Amino acid sequence: MDSWVSWLPIGFHKSKNHTTMTRTRPTNNSLTRGRQKLLFVSILLLAFCNYSIAQDSDQDGVIDSIDLDDDNDGILDVNECTGPNQVTFEFKGTFGVIPVDSTGPCPGQQCFQNNTEDLQSPVAGYGYGDMNGEGRYAKTNNFYGPFLHVSGILWPDSLIGHTTGTADDAYLAVNGSTTQGVFYRETLTVPQNTTFEYGVWFHNANGAGGGAPEIEVVLKDAGDVVVATVTGGPLQPSDPFEWVEVKEPFNSGSGTTFTIEVRNVSTTAGGNDFAIDDVFFREVLPPLCDTDDDSIPNETDLDSDNDNCFDVIEAGHDDPDGDGILGTSPVTVDADGLVLGQGGYSGQQLAVLDSTDTEACCGPPGTSTDTDGDGLCDVIDPDDDNDGVPDGDDSEPLNKFACADTDGDTCDDCSSGTFDPSDDGTDTNGDGFCDAGCIESLCDDGDPLTENDIEFLAPDSTVCIPCAGTPLNCEGLIISLDIAPVVFWENTPVDLSSVLDISYSNGDPVTGTGIFNLLDSEGEILIAGASEIPFNLPIGGTYTLEYQYTETDAGSGSVTCTDSASVTFKLMSNDCE
Repeated sequence: MDSWVSWLPIGFHKSKNHTTMTRTRPTNNSLTRGRQKLLFVSILLLAFCNYSIAQDSDQDGVIDSIDLDDDNDGILDVNECTGPNQVTFEFKGTFGVIPVDSTGPCPGQQCFQNNTEDLQSPVAGYGYGDMNGEGRYAKTNNFYGPFLHVSGILWPDSLIGHTTGTADDAYLAVNGSTTQGVFYRETLTVPQNTTFEYGVWFHNANGAGGGAPEIEVVLKDAGDVVVATVTGGPLQPSDPFEWVEVKEPFNSGSGTTFTIEVRNVSTTAGGNDFAIDDVFFREVLPPLCDTDDDSIPNETDLDSDNDNCFDVIEAGHDDPDGDGILGTSPVTVDADGLVLGQGGYSGQQLAVLDSTDTEACCGPPGTSTDTDGDGLCDVIDPDDDNDGVPDGDDSEPLNKFACADTDGDTCDDCSSGTFDPSDDGTDTNGDGFCDAGCIESLCDDGDPLTENDIEFLAPDSTVCIPCAGTPLNCEGLIISLDIAPVVFWENTPVDLSSVLDISYSNGDPVTGTGIFNLLDSEGEILIAGASEIPFNLPIGGTYTLEYQYTETDAGSGSVTCTDSASVTFKLMSNDCE
């Protein structure tokens, strides 16, 4: 017992990189057995307490105190507490993408001419063009970079953009000038008395290990006075051929306007070739920061800025199963809690903490569907039709006039365009669906015509239209005589509507007024479009009385319906009264 008790852990000192234990070996001379028992109980309780607070947020078997990625989103915890990038030009400092066409050969310098881009804001002193001379720059990518210089060894295909690490990820290639000069400049407006970190990612362009380029990032205030600088390099030929972060903290103080410049420091004519990517000026947030104020620290929050686009996607990583965790779950992690074999942990996470930047999920502006026009594409909008019902609980998430019937009154609770069971409309034609519901099932309500059959037209529409594919028809329209024969009084025309019964076969009345045609036994029209029969009609024989009636539905469609009945006439004299 004594030896086991002596090696119980009595305290943990935890950091992100390691856990150390303090252990004590008591002796019989210093402790009585009773005190040893008390110490055993105390130590045991303390050990249990320490283990009970050893949280493992992502349940990957590595406790948060030593886990470098507490939520397995492919972003290091230390990178989840920086604010959104203040840089706005050049695709927020990332230089965007240049599409890759790998379907055919790329003939020499034509690759440069067709597949590189100038800066959005060129700087005087440097020129855009091929890289065969000093003081030149061009936006390029991994696929076209090798064609920038006649040597073929500069900006090789092993130099891949830093933002996403894909073949189309653009970076700025620079052949440094023989004099120190600025090749990138942008002016920013930022909050006062705020701590930022500013900088850029820097890469040697000589894949063969030549040159030793050096750059400087300069901050100037509104008066063009230098207030801060940080130097990157020189990148020696023996250094690893990889991206290097050049950054420095800075407090804005009373200033609000600053200019960030990147310039070459090295001026040699040979070997002064390099690349930059992901220029940044971002707020430094406190440890355990919570960008969206949801009481979940960024390092354990799968959507740190609450824009409904998972951090793993905004960081440029893959999440095929859409659970917010890097790669396909379940994942395997190493001793530091980093996900294995799924990529991640590289590139610039500029959009992760910027709730206004949702391109990772939605694509460029105007390229994705936004059903309700609220500025959130359907991919990230929790309520696509803005009817007040979350899409997961909505029977028709793209139809604001339909969602559910929670009160069981056969009227859809969203029939008014927003969720309101207390005001969900009426059912005029008694088909079990409310008039305002605009539900497709109304197209099959059993009526002979579609006058009450309506469906939803578009997400932003408040007008219902006739059901598609359900034409008007005249099924069931009949006329019949309520007396036979029709009696004429001498010198008095007969109002046919008063002696005919016009209705549907199901008993529903036909509203409105139609016209009558009177045909003789040979089918010739004697009287067309009449509402009455004149008293001088020849008596005797059989005639055909035809009724024409135009049906119109809610969508202003119409059809002319016709039915007929055989009729005879009898003349009565007024003298016979």
